[in-house]
Amino acid sequence: MLFRSADYPDDSTTVFLLTDGDAIDLGVIPKPPKSVRDVYVLGVGDPHQGTFIDDHMSRQDASLLGTLAGRLRGKYIDVNDKHVTSLALGPLATGSGATKTSYGLVDIAIFVFVAAAVVHALIPVALEYFGSDWTTVRVRRPATREGVAR
Repeated sequence: MLFRSADYPDDSTTVFLLTDGDAIDLGVIPKPPKSVRDVYVLGVGDPHQGTFIDDHMSRQDASLLGTLAGRLRGKYIDVNDKHVTSLALGPLATGSGATKTSYGLVDIAIFVFVAAAVVHALIPVALEYFGSDWTTVRVRRPATREGVAR
């Protein structure tokens, strides 16, 4: 087992189950642990036309995946029709809520590269407005005809 539910606080995790429902047996499905806040069953594959995978026809079974999501107290989303909503992904983007107090080497390196890119981008603008008034002068020479002896 990769993790134990005791390792996570209650209502702190989100589970995404990505499947076509081809080989799911709906025997006894245990309840999710207390640490799981949301369960999303994401259906992939064409529900109307199957594809041969591993010598058998495989296609998304929407009714089976809906039943699975219901038993897990989650939501079923056919990702062929619509994307996972921003409301579902919003809590994942907030992180743990801890504030960062110090900058590491990676943060400093990113700042230096951003500052260098800004300076590099502003050099042509600075030369346009603050550069010298020096202009080039092209000297015109009389045209000579090649191959004509004088």
